[in-house]
Formats: sequence, structure tokens, C-alpha cells
Amino acid sequence: MSDRVNSLLDELDEAPEYILHFGNAKHKNYDIFVGIEGDDQPYYDSIVRSKFPDKKIAFIRCGFKKNVLDFVEYLKKCDSEDYRESIYFGFVDHDYDEEFIPEYSDRTYVTPCYSYENFYTTISAFQRLLEAKFHVKDFNEFSQDFESATTNYLICRDQFFSLIKDIEAIVRTGYLMEQKGISSEKKTHVSKLKLTQSIVSVNGFQFNLTQTMQDWMDNLDSYVKRELYNDVRLKYEELNSDELNNFIRGKIIFDFYIRYLHDLLRDEADENSLCFNVRNQTRLFNDQLNDRTQTKNLLNVRLKSTDLVEASSNLAPFADVPPCLLNFLDNIIQEKLPMSA
Repeated sequence: MSDRVNSLLDELDEAPEYILHFGNAKHKNYDIFVGIEGDDQPYYDSIVRSKFPDKKIAFIRCGFKKNVLDFVEYLKKCDSEDYRESIYFGFVDHDYDEEFIPEYSDRTYVTPCYSYENFYTTISAFQRLLEAKFHVKDFNEFSQDFESATTNYLICRDQFFSLIKDIEAIVRTGYLMEQKGISSEKKTHVSKLKLTQSIVSVNGFQFNLTQTMQDWMDNLDSYVKRELYNDVRLKYEELNSDELNNFIRGKIIFDFYIRYLHDLLRDEADENSLCFNVRNQTRLFNDQLNDRTQTKNLLNVRLKSTDLVEASSNLAPFADVPPCLLNFLDNIIQEKLPMSA
């Protein structure tokens, strides 16, 4: 077993909690063991279960990216043959790493974007949400609303990208400097990149810096090397809208998305709706009818603001599933369950 894993175990009186959880799940006859960083299960759960429909699956929260890598390595090199031969794998986010190839890529899936949250905020994911929850489709009587809502989301998302580039590039540069061992007078931290002072609505995105982020901008040279920052910042200009969706930190764009959906719900109920004019004209027509048998079909919106509290779970059915994820799981099946492939 590698020095990294040996030292990890030597530092503790017992194995890490995620290894103990694996052992407990193994004892309870689980079939599949999936290492995840944190709150990733809502996204991956149904995808994994669709590939292993008859298997008992244990999602094991490891806490950090490094721990997921250690989880995979521990089982890969474990003294116990029973552990080594288990069906196990891990999911990790790419994060700000310029290039990241895990040592055991056959058992470790790395998102092709910053993180799994980026799968929720694509145009295709938004359109699936429109169809399922707002009942506006490209092919029904509300196709105009479908187009208007899509176009408006794209415009607002592009505003978000345009305004956040400068500040996110500072955080990205700080991360890369730390990875490269380059010191600075002050340090940034990705957790301080927030939209708490900003306004997100269907009418546009207004970006307001927190006090911490303003200090980054005002004292840029104290936080990052200017030359490296300029190189990083240039990368944003080389990407189109869809590529920026994958490049930007997942949690910050997901936060933007949830805030946007909150206002989209408000807009749908507004008689002067920007995105749902046809729906609201239909609602107005129905309200004015005396003969209720003549009402036009108008299904109620099935998305509520309370659904957005646990958004990663409730919106998971609409998130993108990249082919590379399905291919990764197919390869696991072919290796461990060849008769099922």
C-alpha cells in the first residue's frame, strides 16, 4: 500500500470513518460502494442505480476530494482480497485544477467541468425544467414561452459570466498559486466568493461585491501574481457561453441558478410576465370566461419555491448526464459484471 495511505492509517487509532462505513456496508451485504466528496449523492444516485438496478448501493461520504482518492487507493491495495474484489469507485470534482488525472482513473470519475453542480445550469437542463415543471414546450401551444424563457435565461446567465469573470479569476489564480507553491502576502479562499449582495432576476443580473471581494479587487497584487492573473483571466475570454458554464465554479453558478428560478416563479405569476406571456394570456382568457367548458388547457406550475431549498435533490432529474459518466459506469460493469454488460 502507498506511503500516503499507510501514513493516513498510522496517524489514527483506527481506520478513517469512510473506511469504517465501507466495512459496515460490506458486512450488511451491500453490493456497490461509491465514494463521494460531500453532498453529491442527489445528483449521482439515480444515475448509478439505473446502471445497477438490482444491486444494493452504498454511497459513502468521504468529506474531501483527497479522501475519495484515498478511499479508492485503500480498496485497490487492501490486504483483504474480499475488499479488493468489491465493486467500488469514486466520484470527484475537477475543481480549479488545470489538469487532473487520478492515479486510478479506472475507479475514479472526474467531472469534465468544475463540479457536478455545473450539470444543473446548462441550457438543456433549464429547458427540461421548463417542460416538466412549467409545461411550456418547444412543440406545444406555449412554444413562444419556451423560446422566450430560454432566451432570457441565456441572456441573464451571460450577464452573470461577464460580471463575475474578474473576481473569479482572482480566486482561481490564488488556488493555482497554492498548488504551484507560489506565496502571496494575502490569501483568497473560494468559500468567500459569494452572491449574497447581488441581485438575480429575469430582468438581469446585478453583481455587488462583498467587502472581502472588494478588497481582492482593490489590493489585487497582495493576493495574486499579476502576470499569472492576466494569463488566467485571458482564458475566460477564449470560452463561449456553454464552455463558461462548465469553467466557472459550480457552487457559485448553482447559487445564481437557484436565485434565478426563484424570480422565474415570481415572473410566471405576474400578469406582465417577461417569460410567460402566452401562459398568462391564456390564464386571463380563462378568468374572463363565463362558460367554464370553454377554458383553454393550462396546467399549473409544478415547481414551488420550497422545492428550491433542497434544490440539488429536487432538480437532479433535469440535470445533464455527460456521456463520459455513463461510459465510466459501463466500464465498471464490463470489468466487474461482464455477464450484465
